[in-house]
Amino acid sequence: MTLCIRRSKSIPPKNSTSSYCFYFRNFNFKVRFSFFFSRTQHSHCPTEFNNNGSSTGEYICKNARSKICPDGHFQKLILKTLQENPRAFKNTYWEVPDYFNVLIIDSELFINVIESISHLPKVVLGLFRWAEVQKGFKHSEFVFCTVLEILVQNDMTTSAYWVAEKAISVNLHRVADVLIDGYLKYDVSVKLLDLFLWVYSKKSDVKHCLAVFDKMVRSGLLPDVKNCNKILRILRDRNLVGKAREVYGMMGDFGVEPTILTYNTMLDLFCKEGKVQQALDLLLEMQRRGCCPSDVTYNVLINGLSKKGEFDQAKELIGEMLNKGLKVSAYTYNPLICGYCQKGMLIEALGLGEEMEVRGALPSISTYNVFMHGFCKLGRVSDARQWISVMLKKNLVPDVVTYNTLIYGHCQLGDITEALFLLSEMRRRNVNPTVVTYNTMMDGLCKHGDLEGAMRLKDEMINYGICPDAFSYTILINGSYKAGNLLMAKEVFNEMGSKRVEPDRLAYTTCITSEPKLGE
Repeated sequence: MTLCIRRSKSIPPKNSTSSYCFYFRNFNFKVRFSFFFSRTQHSHCPTEFNNNGSSTGEYICKNARSKICPDGHFQKLILKTLQENPRAFKNTYWEVPDYFNVLIIDSELFINVIESISHLPKVVLGLFRWAEVQKGFKHSEFVFCTVLEILVQNDMTTSAYWVAEKAISVNLHRVADVLIDGYLKYDVSVKLLDLFLWVYSKKSDVKHCLAVFDKMVRSGLLPDVKNCNKILRILRDRNLVGKAREVYGMMGDFGVEPTILTYNTMLDLFCKEGKVQQALDLLLEMQRRGCCPSDVTYNVLINGLSKKGEFDQAKELIGEMLNKGLKVSAYTYNPLICGYCQKGMLIEALGLGEEMEVRGALPSISTYNVFMHGFCKLGRVSDARQWISVMLKKNLVPDVVTYNTLIYGHCQLGDITEALFLLSEMRRRNVNPTVVTYNTMMDGLCKHGDLEGAMRLKDEMINYGICPDAFSYTILINGSYKAGNLLMAKEVFNEMGSKRVEPDRLAYTTCITSEPKLGE
């Protein structure tokens, strides 16, 4: 008889090994007490014993002083099983031998076994894939860490990524804590923590990205700068400016060397905040640290300066780019052209358009759309339309923004007929209108006093699968109110609620104002 008492708490680091065994042999039966304090010892045996103590399976425990179930025994069973049936552990309908069931319910044994076959990483992966979907399998942080260690050390990154995703999907976020606590060697822990950062960033999981990053740097486990850059981009895209600054600061404090991508992300973040001077200061800092700005760096800064109306500084940066031999493109010139057009400075904008072509920067559809919008703002719609022929000569096909711009221009002039013609032309040219297209048209019709036409367009857009937004309903509510049709304004407001579209301030104000008049 064998009585085993095993440690039930979390498994200690791999370098901790100790076990104590006591034997009593003065009886006609044998008793063994085993106290295990390391996961390198185990007490399960994949066979059943008859009354005489002999095995009914393939293995016989011959020596009571040896480990009851050597890991090598499971290794032989697994390899023999795969030799006889290569689809074992993969086939859903495979009839699993009973002696493998213990691997499912005992995490420590499972770890011992996969470590005994760590030289066969594909077999380890197959065994894990089979086990983790079995009923009763315990999703242990230590199991996942061990599997990941084997895969990473054998350069099976894609498979390791899948295992990390699986750990996250079953909420084993404490894997990071286990790694940081020293369960595995330093270099392996860093690789695996970087892997988890990669997965979290792919999922845009800000909370766990920041948690793992913070724990890593504070524990002296420096993350790969590529993952730091991914975190910064997520924070920038989520407009979490404070967090991005914090991560960037910690990178510097703990010795993670920034790259050009790090700087470009932070420059973009500063510019989006409108803090262009801080962006320019960062440009100087990166140059002092020996990091040469790229065309992307300058394009980001030119965009930020142009939005702030700092046109002269933006042009100076274009000069710097040219002096350094950097390639200028439509991405370089478009923001500055847009800035000029918004200020009504069409002559300067057109001059830049000529300059960019001389410099070998081909204008894009966006370039011409900006020119057209600039002319439309000044009421020069006929001049704006001439750019379409220029675009076609350069094999550039007008897009939805092109048509939206021209429709806006015609509606501003009250030329609803031409705007409607453009709407029909869009469909003929397979350019799909958007909610912006319809909102512009409905606004033009309402201002022209054609409320029924605007309502028909609302129904048309729904028929085409385009859902009206808050602006759509507000345009109709405001148009109905101004036309004196308060009942229609109320009906549109109610429809807005039934469609679960949150009314904006203008829609609320219009309806509140019209309520007393409806009572009259």
